[in-house]
Amino acid sequence: MDHNCHVGSKPADDNGYFEEMTKAVFQSGFNWQVIENKWENFHAAFANFSIPAVAAFGSEEMARLESDVGIVRNYRKIEATLKNAREFVFVQQEFGSFEKYLEAISVDGEEKMCKTLSKRFAHLGKATSMFFLRKVGWEMPETVKQWAEKR
Repeated sequence: MDHNCHVGSKPADDNGYFEEMTKAVFQSGFNWQVIENKWENFHAAFANFSIPAVAAFGSEEMARLESDVGIVRNYRKIEATLKNAREFVFVQQEFGSFEKYLEAISVDGEEKMCKTLSKRFAHLGKATSMFFLRKVGWEMPETVKQWAEKR
């Protein structure tokens, strides 16, 4: 994973955060260009990253996704995406929005923020959490420095 990725901008809404998290999950440990090349297919497969729609996916949708040659058919990552959509619903109920959730968990610092995300969301380890946070506008200078020192 390239820990020196550019810092993106904040998504317009929670569906945008969900899309970026899904992309981070699928890119983790995989050829990023393959994911980029198939990303439009991911939009179609995952209901344009509508959180309520994906949270409602059941066994029929899971089977459809597992056989969809337009996306990467990794069972664990597909399953994580469905679980994460459901977790986004809980976050929205608890905090009002995903952005407010991030603000709330950021008070204890970057490392704690990454750990908190890793515990709450499926297939989102510490490195993937950091990458995701940078893509959605968080600088993460301490974490990037730690990763650079380890390399």
